[in-house]
Amino acid sequence: MRHILTALLCVSTLALAQAVKTGTVTAEKLTIRARPGLHFESLGTYHKGDKLEIVNTSGEWYEVTLKGDFTGWVPAEALNDNGEVTAASCPLYCGPGVVFTIFHRIKRGTVLQVSDRRAVNWRQVKIPEGCTAWVSAAYVQLDQEKEPENKDNAPDVVAVAEATAIAAATARINEGEKKIREEENKAEAAEKKAAEAEAKRRQYEAAAAKAEEEAKTAKAEAEARQRQYEAAAAKAEADAKTAKAEAEAKRRQYEEAVAKAEEDAKTAKAAAEEAKNRMVEQEMRLAEKIRNEAAKKLEEEQKKLEEERIASEKRLAEEKKRLEDAKKAADEEAAKAAKEKARLAEIEEQRKLAEAKAREEEIKFAKAEENAKLAAAKAAEASKLAAEKAVEEEAKRAKLEEQRKLAEEKLQEEDARRMKLEEQAKEAAEKAAEAEKVLKEAQAKKAELEAQAEALALAAKEAADAKAAEEKAAAEVKAAEEKAAAEKAAQAKAEEEARIAAEKAAKEKADAEKGFVTYTGYIYPLGKYATPATSYAIYYLDKTGRPRPICFLASRYFSLEGWSPNVKVSIRGRVAKPKGWSLALMDVMSVVREKE
Repeated sequence: MRHILTALLCVSTLALAQAVKTGTVTAEKLTIRARPGLHFESLGTYHKGDKLEIVNTSGEWYEVTLKGDFTGWVPAEALNDNGEVTAASCPLYCGPGVVFTIFHRIKRGTVLQVSDRRAVNWRQVKIPEGCTAWVSAAYVQLDQEKEPENKDNAPDVVAVAEATAIAAATARINEGEKKIREEENKAEAAEKKAAEAEAKRRQYEAAAAKAEEEAKTAKAEAEARQRQYEAAAAKAEADAKTAKAEAEAKRRQYEEAVAKAEEDAKTAKAAAEEAKNRMVEQEMRLAEKIRNEAAKKLEEEQKKLEEERIASEKRLAEEKKRLEDAKKAADEEAAKAAKEKARLAEIEEQRKLAEAKAREEEIKFAKAEENAKLAAAKAAEASKLAAEKAVEEEAKRAKLEEQRKLAEEKLQEEDARRMKLEEQAKEAAEKAAEAEKVLKEAQAKKAELEAQAEALALAAKEAADAKAAEEKAAAEVKAAEEKAAAEKAAQAKAEEEARIAAEKAAKEKADAEKGFVTYTGYIYPLGKYATPATSYAIYYLDKTGRPRPICFLASRYFSLEGWSPNVKVSIRGRVAKPKGWSLALMDVMSVVREKE
């Protein structure tokens, strides 16, 4: 139970905040920072004479409430079309990007006024109420606080407690705020890591898409080049086949021409031989008769034959030259075909190189696909880790929200306690009325006893004449006196109880009118959470047996050290709740041990 109470008192102590103060700007211009430090972003400026509401301090910096047309930036995905926050906790950034500082968090359901300025995936909004920022304390003059009215002309324990508690509470508050800022920084770091992971994932996806697109383009270009090479190779091969066929056809034509020329020469020679034999035979047949004509004719024929022979030799020479020219042309065509074949071989080599390059491109494409898959897997893993981190941060925020709900439940319990005290005061008043009724009944009984005593005295006087009667009367009187004494003692006790109850009721009523209350519970020392203003607290046990703090205690007249946390007491004093404190503070006037 001690640990539970300590934890509850820790939470209550951390919930203490400094009293809200006011100050005036002394510089011509005072820069407003997102956090307490010169390296944080500027949110705007205050001017000389501006009034500030100070809610916290940190070193040489004041945290002030922002009022005016200050703006911040939120992720577009955190808002709907009506400007309502849809995220569980929407961070408010100094600029459009996660690299800027978060200086506030907005709850789900808050409707923000969105300005016309915007960036990619970011919206500029007017800051909501309750938003704070930081200014340098060197340029702010604190205003004098008004002393509270003290009707009793006694030292105001609340003012003294508040004044003395501020210094000690500041350290605890700053420590709590430091932890909160650390949690916020962790949340910011987690959000930044998540955003960076998301950006990297998008970059990986973009790189993968780009690599895939480049691979597709390279593959398409390689396929196009391969088709071009194949088409060029096919065309070259077709051209080579055509050239080879044409050269072969020309060669056959040349061979046919040569064969025809040789056949014509043989035919002409055979015809010449036959003509010569025929002329000789005619000469032999004509004999002498036609000798002269034959001789003349023979000479003419010989001349003609000679001319024909010369012409035939000339034709043979021309045909031979033509055949040589044709052979030379055929050799040139063959050389050209060989050159074309070499060019085709070179084209074939280029095609092979193109195929090899295409295979390399395919390997690169496969490697790029593999890298893209790895990058996508890494991005997915990073996104998963970021999502898990976001879930953890959401759990932390849920835990903080649960603590806030517990604090609200404590406030509700305090209200229930106050109502219970009011009911107890009412019951005390009813008990006082009942005590007054008992007092009246006791007075009536007293009058009756007095009448009886008078009657007994009269009877004793009348029985004085007779000894027996006198003794009897004396005995009766003695018994009556004893009974009357007992009744008188009972009456006195009843009167004392009634007086005590009436005084208690009157005292409680007076205390209630003067601001004094009486609490019943257990006194517990604050230990390391003690301050110069308060070192003890009083708590009670609820229906489940859990300790619930009632208020803090400040004793100016006596020490509370001797009271054990296990002893139930009734404690009376003046109660007030300092501004910004989670629990009230009692100036203890008396402590009475309760009967168990």
